[in-house]
Order: sequence, then C-alpha cells, then structure tokens
Amino acid sequence: MSIFSPDIRNIADFDVPVRCPTCDTDSTRDGLSDTEKQYLIDATMYHEFYVEYRFLLAMKAIVDRYPGTQHPLLRDKLEKPGRGFTDDVKVSKLLMAQPELCAFLRKCNFSLDKRFSFIQEVTTRYRRKLLSFLVACNDCPDQYLILPDDYFGAIG
Repeated sequence: MSIFSPDIRNIADFDVPVRCPTCDTDSTRDGLSDTEKQYLIDATMYHEFYVEYRFLLAMKAIVDRYPGTQHPLLRDKLEKPGRGFTDDVKVSKLLMAQPELCAFLRKCNFSLDKRFSFIQEVTTRYRRKLLSFLVACNDCPDQYLILPDDYFGAIG
C-alpha cells in the first residue's frame, strides 16, 4: 500500500471487486457513485491501518510487560531499549506464539511510540468516516466492504 490514497477515477464503474474482511466473501459491485468509491478507498485504508494497529497493540503489551527486553525483533523498534534485565526467553515464547506479529516485525522498521501514536490517530479518523456503512456487506450486518489487495494496489 502506498502512502498516497488512490484516486476514485481509477476505480471502474462496473465489476468493482470488493471483499468483506469479516466473512471473507468476494463479490463485485456495479454503478458505484463517487462517494461510494471514496468510501471503499477509505474503508480499505482503515482496514490496512487497523491490522497494523492490532500488531502494534500486541507488541506494546509485550514491551509493557517486559520493559527491559533486548529481543532482536523488538530492540530496534524501541526508543529506549532495555538493559537486558528481563527474561527474553519469555518474550520469545510470547512472540513465537504470534507468527503473524513476528512476520510483521521482521519486515518493518519504526519507532514503536511514534508509529503507535500515528496509527492510533489515523484509525480513529477513518473509523468515524466508516460509521455510515455506505458500502456494506450483504452477508454480515454492520460490516463495511474493502477493495482486495491486488485491486487496491493496481489503482493506487
């Protein structure tokens, strides 16, 4: 995902692929208004940021529980790394129990405090935009739809 929001003009007027992040149902939509297209872009960006937010919450919980950690997956993401006075074996066990979090940590480079603050602000802002459920899933009550990753990447 780029840091720039895709333009609604890049979304087709028919056969627009959509996916429900809850039930994982794929479908297409036709005749979307510009407002609905923008909603899909916002919903997709919110979803991407929210996935990251959940990873950051899990990471923050580990760091808060073991503030002195020197674990290699965490050390470079902490502004003030610990001095090794914690049990990194326990930290390792917690991390290894969450393979998706480990994969995220391996591919990312950020400062936890700054990134957490930014992602928290962004998800709050997008969440307010999504409360209308303007483009909703037919199968899940009160669930917004998003654009599939490959389509979102292609229009961005």
